[in-house]
Amino acid sequence: MSRQANRSQREEILKAQKFLHDWYGINYTPQLQGQGRQAIQQLEQTPAGAEFNRTFLQTFSNHHYRALFPSLACQVKRNIDHDGLERYCSGIVHAQTNQINDMREMLCKKFPSAISCQPQI
Repeated sequence: MSRQANRSQREEILKAQKFLHDWYGINYTPQLQGQGRQAIQQLEQTPAGAEFNRTFLQTFSNHHYRALFPSLACQVKRNIDHDGLERYCSGIVHAQTNQINDMREMLCKKFPSAISCQPQI
């Protein structure tokens, strides 16, 4: 799952960079922000096995959740005549939502005591 998520994100970034260059003449290289660095550091420090799996599922489902907001904004704020951009943003929203659901389902099945699996009051 982690390899698939990593590959998907790399492909999304490359596609976005190509769109920016082709459509707007902009060259952009994203930089890992503080929150991303902290997540990676936390995963690197977590021992392999069940604890790592739980941490990964919690960390990445939250990461993907936060990543939804720019793509949702893209759908709403895009140029109405830019079908390629709408398809790209919609694809990201769809993929991220599916990955979040898969990770949270796995988290709750394997680690039912996880905070995100507890009933909300």
